[in-house]
Amino acid sequence: MKFVLSSLSSFCLDYLLFSAMIFATDKNPNMILAANISARLVSGTYNYLVNTKIVFHKKPSADIAVKYAALAGTVLIFNNIFLSMYTAGLHLDVFYAKIMTEITLFILSFLVQRMCIFTKKMSR
Repeated sequence: MKFVLSSLSSFCLDYLLFSAMIFATDKNPNMILAANISARLVSGTYNYLVNTKIVFHKKPSADIAVKYAALAGTVLIFNNIFLSMYTAGLHLDVFYAKIMTEITLFILSFLVQRMCIFTKKMSR
């Protein structure tokens, strides 16, 4: 449940920042990309801190930060691919496309974080 709440609050922050940047500019592909990257950098940092301390109860470490950054970078690449596919390819509204993209990547991100980043050490 903590992971869901962490992700939901991160999504809200991300969507708010993304929407504000889109409303302040226009909806051309370059601005959508710039808004998406900027919002993800802020919300990703927030999400890392919340997941580390509250969700997975870990002390921040360089090892965890590097793994999380690799995941976040990968998710950002797929985020931009899906967002472009939905907006330019399928001509969906950018705000609807952003929500669809985030839901898809939420599931993937949870699984990777649980299995690869915030792992439980096996006791011998």
